[in-house]
Amino acid sequence: MAGATLAESETKPDPILDDPYLWLEEVEGRLSLEWVEERNRETMAELRSDERYDRFLEQAGELLNAKDRIPYGSIRGKHIYNFWQDAEHVRGILRRTTLASYRAAEPEWETVLDVDALAKAENENWVYKGIAWLAPGYERCLVKLSRGGTDASVHREFDALAKSFVEDGFALPQAKSGVAWLDRDTLLVGTDWGEGALTESGYPRIVKRWKRGTPLARAETVFEGRQEDIGIWPRVMDSGEETLPMIDQSLTFYTGAYHLIGDDGKLRRLPLQDSADLAGFYAGRILFTLREAWDVQGRTFPQGALLAISVSAFRASEKLPRVETVYTPDDRTSISGVVVSRSGLYVALLQNVKGRILRFWADHDTGRWSSAPLPLPANGTVSV
Repeated sequence: MAGATLAESETKPDPILDDPYLWLEEVEGRLSLEWVEERNRETMAELRSDERYDRFLEQAGELLNAKDRIPYGSIRGKHIYNFWQDAEHVRGILRRTTLASYRAAEPEWETVLDVDALAKAENENWVYKGIAWLAPGYERCLVKLSRGGTDASVHREFDALAKSFVEDGFALPQAKSGVAWLDRDTLLVGTDWGEGALTESGYPRIVKRWKRGTPLARAETVFEGRQEDIGIWPRVMDSGEETLPMIDQSLTFYTGAYHLIGDDGKLRRLPLQDSADLAGFYAGRILFTLREAWDVQGRTFPQGALLAISVSAFRASEKLPRVETVYTPDDRTSISGVVVSRSGLYVALLQNVKGRILRFWADHDTGRWSSAPLPLPANGTVSV
């Protein structure tokens, strides 16, 4: 019987290996890309065959380029920054204004970086992908630029005061990278370091510490993930009073692990649920939300709860400190955003399909949290 079983296993087709579409697993492969291009051509032909196509396309363009749309801004130091695209600035401009000017009906904007002009000057198909700021001064940043909008991008150090790229500053070549500032002269970098440096998903597997003035190849390894991880990303959280460097290890699309980087360079994994999401760093506490209920310390914290743990207590014991409840939404409420500032912790809620914002603060001795609503118009849409 053993011999018969072995013979059967040797001749029985493997359903995975016999998959006629197995070649699609090679995401960047020539056949896969050609297949995608063909499907795109078929889809566009189908869309353009509809008599409403031109009218809908024109309407969409008018909405995207409307002058009266809200210029959402981000407060960085003494300025409010906004990235703006319209018919005149197709690739977009990074601009800024003061808080007083932003409150006016028509703010006076100062252009900091013109991506259209940059692309023309460098003869590159640049697409703006965002900025990594150096807190708390917000005078330096890393500008993320992609050629043609691909996932792979370059990172270049930019001086926001001089409104120009820094000569001989930090610069990362094109890759799927993640970066975070440790200080003005040090970066945490996850990128394509060479053979074996990426996960099976094609994202960084290794994060290193890179010092200014040294070659990227001499950066020192801080953390190595597994090939089967989704990706390994550096993060530095800022409470306004102190910073907290860490490594995000994406285990799967919905789960992850968080590792604090200590002053001694050692990493300590936070004892949280794999499905928990970090929400911020405030009053010496790490904030996180739950995707699912958590039974711990003799209690059940419900799905959707906003919780906190003391960083100093965790560092002292390397065990889970007392879990503090910041906010627990009811059946008709969900948390839509969490933002930390020097004046408090702000949580945006969607309650009975109405927006609210609560300001929270903590008692350092008892670990108890208090809150008060911000006086906002009723029935509005809010974000923080």
